[in-house]
Amino acid sequence: MRLTNGLWWIILCTVLWPAPVSAQDARASVTMTGQVSGFAAVSAAPGARVLKGDARVSAGRVGAQTFALSLSGINVETHVDIPVQVRSNSDFTLSASCGAGGVLVSDLSVVAVSGEGRLVFPGAASRVVVAPAFDARHAAPPPAAPALSSPVALLHGPPVSMGGTLESPANALEVVLRLVVRAPAGARGADAELLVSVAPRPKGL
Repeated sequence: MRLTNGLWWIILCTVLWPAPVSAQDARASVTMTGQVSGFAAVSAAPGARVLKGDARVSAGRVGAQTFALSLSGINVETHVDIPVQVRSNSDFTLSASCGAGGVLVSDLSVVAVSGEGRLVFPGAASRVVVAPAFDARHAAPPPAAPALSSPVALLHGPPVSMGGTLESPANALEVVLRLVVRAPAGARGADAELLVSVAPRPKGL
């Protein structure tokens, strides 16, 4: 079920801006305070591109916390850069899994993390911790790609968004993932699907 932008606005107003609630009458004064649950959302940003090889790339949102990137028509080793946007009012973990669909996954790595929007908490990008097995920001990726048949944590980070909605251009962290796949010898037009998800991360983990 697809939620409208109006409903996303209601959700974001609720989860990104927690505030105490007070009530008072002539006979008594009562102050009610509460803490909302952590919220995180992920989406595919525009600009996914094939760096090497050949593939058709498309992305679709599965929900606020997951999107699917589909690659089709893979005939040779193919490298794809995938920009991902993360919005959250809490610490978060970004995870991924890959349905190979007949191709071999050679590598999945994080090649960049940035976030300079006016509604992004200062320093959020620099506080992101990328798992060593996936960190290719400053060096070549590890030679052996971890198994991706089930979700694995790529990175975790701090609260990102000071306000805005799921469509606001200035309240997201951008993470660029690089996926390398290749078709088996003799295979033509192979497919692959990358699932990227985000979840709030409990404090202290």
